Amino acid sequence: IQSAFPFIVGSVLELLIRFETGGYKFLLTGEVKWLETVTEKGAESEYIAGFQLIDSEHSDYSLWVNMFKESPTTENNNQLV
Repeated sequence: IQSAFPFIVGSVLELLIRFETGGYKFLLTGEVKWLETVTEKGAESEYIAGFQLIDSEHSDYSLWVNMFKESPTTENNNQLV
């Protein structure tokens, strides 16, 4: 995730993920696993962070997983013979 604010590694945060196409929105919970400074410009610094998603109460985690889960047809087509 790209941010203008530095996250604290180890923090557990609620994340609202929005897709520009399709109008999908997901409320997820994630733990900050890493943080990297992309640019350092004083008050205008930019950061990128990696999160590990957590299946928590009142989150859209199950919907998120199902959206990206491969269908049985796709899985069969990807098997090596």
